[in-house]
Amino acid sequence: MDEKPLLIETGKGLSLKYKNKFLYSKFDPTKQPRLIIESLELDDKCIYLMPSPLLFYGYDLLKNKLPESSIIVNIEVDPNLLNLTNRPEEIHPISNGFDFLNIISKIDLSKFKRCKLVTLNGGYTLYKTAYDRFFNILINQQHNYWKNRYTLTQMGQLWIKNCLKNLKDIEKAQPFSNLKTDKPVVVIGAGESTEQTLSLLKDIREKIFLLCVDTALQILLEVNITPDAVVALEGQFFNLPDFYGAKDKKIDIIYDLSSYPAVLRNLSGNRYITITNFSNSLLLEKIKKLNPDQDFIPPLGSVGITAIYIAMQITENSIFLSGLDFSYKLGKTHSKGTPYHLSTLIKMNKINSGYNFGSCLKRGTFAKKNKSHNDETTDPILYEYSKHAEELLLGSNRVYDLTTTGMTLGVQHADKAIVYNEINKKKAPLINNYNSNIKQLNYGDLYRDEVNKILFAFKKLKSYLNGSTSIEKAIESLTDISYLFEHYPETEPIKIITEVSIKRLYFTISRYIRSLGI
Repeated sequence: MDEKPLLIETGKGLSLKYKNKFLYSKFDPTKQPRLIIESLELDDKCIYLMPSPLLFYGYDLLKNKLPESSIIVNIEVDPNLLNLTNRPEEIHPISNGFDFLNIISKIDLSKFKRCKLVTLNGGYTLYKTAYDRFFNILINQQHNYWKNRYTLTQMGQLWIKNCLKNLKDIEKAQPFSNLKTDKPVVVIGAGESTEQTLSLLKDIREKIFLLCVDTALQILLEVNITPDAVVALEGQFFNLPDFYGAKDKKIDIIYDLSSYPAVLRNLSGNRYITITNFSNSLLLEKIKKLNPDQDFIPPLGSVGITAIYIAMQITENSIFLSGLDFSYKLGKTHSKGTPYHLSTLIKMNKINSGYNFGSCLKRGTFAKKNKSHNDETTDPILYEYSKHAEELLLGSNRVYDLTTTGMTLGVQHADKAIVYNEINKKKAPLINNYNSNIKQLNYGDLYRDEVNKILFAFKKLKSYLNGSTSIEKAIESLTDISYLFEHYPETEPIKIITEVSIKRLYFTISRYIRSLGI
C-alpha cells in the first residue's frame, strides 16, 4: 500500500513525516528553512531551482529577499507531496526530462547568467538523484543558450530569411500537434545502427508509425520502406539530396519555420510545422501573438533529438529508437544508403578507398563506452548531443532503444520479444488529425506587412545617407524589424548610432531584399 505523507503538530507549526523520515524538524519545523534563507547571499540574474517546496517554509522570506532580476522555479516529482501542499499552483509537477525541458522552454534564458539549487527540507533528499539531474539539465540548457547565441551570429541571418520566406506558405501547413497516433512510434536516425533494424522494420511496418529524420529517408526508401513522416530542420540546401526520388511519395513532412524553403516541394504528403525558439526574435513574438496555439519547441541542436521530442508529443504509446548513435566508425559517419555515404562511394578509385577519414578527424575524436560497454568513436559535438538526448529521455519509461551500438541514451534496450509485446498491446488505426478545413490565420498578411516595413526602412536609411532625412526617423523605421539584425554580436545594434553602424544596417537590409526577391 502506498504510504501517504503525515502532517504532525509540533507546537511550533506543522512538521511532515513521509517514508519513515521527518522532512522538517519534529521540534521547530520553520527554523531550519529560515536560517538557510537568512544565510544565503542571493545573486542578480539567477534562476533558483527549489525542489520539493512542501509546506513552503522559508519560501516567502526567500521571495522577499530575491533580487528583481532573479526568479524561483519550484518543482516536485512526488504526486503525494504535491497533493499535500496548499500552494500547488506555484509548483511544476515533473516526472521526466521531457516535462522539465518544457518548463525551461518557457523561461527567457537571455535574462539570466547563472542558476543555483536551493534546498529547504528533506523532500530533496528523498529524490536527490532525480533533482540533481534536473538541476544539471537546467545548467546545461543555460549553457546551451549562450552557446547558441554564438551560433546565431553565424546562422541568424539565414534562419530569419528562411522564416520570412516560409511565412508565405505556412497557411498550407498545420501545427504538428495536429498529428496524433495510437500506434507505437519508431524514430529512425542516419547512424550506422539503422542497418541493424531494417529487417525488423519490414516485419512490423504495418503496426507502427515510422518517423525518420531527413538524412535517413533514402536508407528506408532503398529497401522499400516508406515512412509515415520525415522531420526536416536544416536551414541550408545541403540536405536536398535526402529527398531525391521522393517527390511523388505520400509522406508527411514536419518542418521548422527556419528550414530551407525548397525542402517543402520534395514530398507530396501533409505538412506540419513547428517553430524553434532559436532566439527572442521580434518576428517569433509576432507569430506567437498572431497564433498563441502555434507549436514552439526549445532549441535541441540535433534533428534526431527533435524527432524524439516530436515522437513524445504525437503518441502516448511506446517509442523505439534506431540510428541515433551520436558516434561512428572512422571513415564511415553515416549509415549505408544515405546521400553522404553514397557520395563517398562515388569518389572511390584506386587511390581513394571511399572512406572519408578527413571529416571524421577534423572535430577531434575520442573514444567513449557505447551501449554494449565497448569503445566507440565520437567527437565533442556528437557526444554533447547524446547527453542532451539523455536529458530529454530522463525518466521516460516508454522509450526503448533497438540497437546495441552508439552512445548510451539512458533508456532500456528492446529485443524482438519486447518489441512484439509492445506493438501488440494496442491495435489501433492511425489517428491523423490533419484538417484541411482548419481556420487559417493571416500569416500571408503578416509576411506582406513585414516586407513593407523592410522596404520602408531601406528607403529611410537611404534617405538619411543621402542627407534628406533625419537620423531619428531612419532609426525609428528599424524598431519593428529589429529581428533582421539578430546575427549581430551586439545586443541592440540599432541603438549604436555612428556613420559606420548605419551603413552596416543599410547593407544588411539590402541583402535581405535581394535574397527575398522583394
